[in-house]
Amino acid sequence: MFGWFGKRTKEKEVPPLTPSTERSLVTDMHQMLTIHGLEARIENEWTFANNDFPLLAATRYTNKADETSATVRIDFVLLLKDDRRIVESYAGWGEDVRQAEGQGLYKFCVGAMHVFLSAFWDHHEPDQVDIEHWSVGGSAWNAYLSSLINNTSMDQKAGLPTDYMVGLQQAISHMIHRPRHGLAAGRRLLQPAAIHPAAPG
Repeated sequence: MFGWFGKRTKEKEVPPLTPSTERSLVTDMHQMLTIHGLEARIENEWTFANNDFPLLAATRYTNKADETSATVRIDFVLLLKDDRRIVESYAGWGEDVRQAEGQGLYKFCVGAMHVFLSAFWDHHEPDQVDIEHWSVGGSAWNAYLSSLINNTSMDQKAGLPTDYMVGLQQAISHMIHRPRHGLAAGRRLLQPAAIHPAAPG
């Protein structure tokens, strides 16, 4: 299996997605990548683009479903070449499970999806993602930032803290200095972000 893929990954096979899956969203992931112009393929519940890592998968877990409403959590997993995983989780609610799932997918699309496309597949949409150049701990980093997702109930408005960006940079700085986080960081506060070392020069 994956003979053509093994050359690029040193004979490493793509692992099966093995959480206690309730419903895989593999066709949705495939469609999201192809809509954005990437050549996508599905293997073992993972979707990958342009015959290379990273791989993308999603699993829905139903928290509640009855005659009047449903709530779900969707875990979106980005598998990097070195076996690290970035997991983004989004909740959704609606009149039924499919509507709740649609809300979770929408939140992912306006949040982390364009960050992933820009940071990991070099597919940048300037109206969706800002790329900033940060100096953190004496090193240069590229930060990929997308829309803020404000999630409240009852249509209430929640304002942004005045020191929001300072807090975000401090949190990312702390993660960069921990040995296991290295080159990329997923959403840890309110705004999806990915960071990479800037190219020398």
